[in-house]
Amino acid sequence: MESEADFSPKRWGPLHVLELCIAVPVCLVCGYALALRVPLKEGAIVDSSQEWIAARNFREGRPIYGNYRADVKREFKLKEGAPLVLNVNAHPPTSVLLALPLGRFDYPTAHLGINIASLVAFVSAMVLILGQCG
Repeated sequence: MESEADFSPKRWGPLHVLELCIAVPVCLVCGYALALRVPLKEGAIVDSSQEWIAARNFREGRPIYGNYRADVKREFKLKEGAPLVLNVNAHPPTSVLLALPLGRFDYPTAHLGINIASLVAFVSAMVLILGQCG
């Protein structure tokens, strides 16, 4: 078993540098793609709507995992026959729990909040991962 005195940080090799040279542009492209989706276009309903609707239902005393199709029609004032893929909220309770504070905002603002929180989580994960590389 190694003691702390025997431990030396890993040196970056050519493969690590290559990985970093690939990862940084990929992250920048993904970040740019995210920036294009902010602000949310009028009438757009994306994946974060499931958490937002659950948070709205919780604030208004309705079941969190109720009829998603009816909830979407009510919150977004969709016309009858609008195409919807899901009938029920498919996101886990932990994601709904994290989104509860966003239930007081309108959907575009809540979507922006979810995107910012996701970006902060991503950057934090990258800092932790790169910190382990030395």
